[in-house]
Amino acid sequence: MDGIEAAEQIQSIRKTPIIFCTGYDDPEIRNRANALEPLAFFNKPLDFSALVSILDGMVDKCEARGSRIFNFSLRYYVLPIVLSII
Repeated sequence: MDGIEAAEQIQSIRKTPIIFCTGYDDPEIRNRANALEPLAFFNKPLDFSALVSILDGMVDKCEARGSRIFNFSLRYYVLPIVLSII
């Protein structure tokens, strides 16, 4: 099982934001991953500042929509997210 298959299984149980990180520059891998509509797709080495920006944007989008995923501010809690290394 690779990271994409693991993400597919997780998505079948619960819709969860996914971020893929890969060391492969293979269009087939990217196409398989993009079919899951990931939050982001990074190539290694991982740029942690870009990752933080993506997560901040996700939190801002949820808060702007008045999302009630949680009954408290999302900014201070860990979000359910899958970081899949492929």
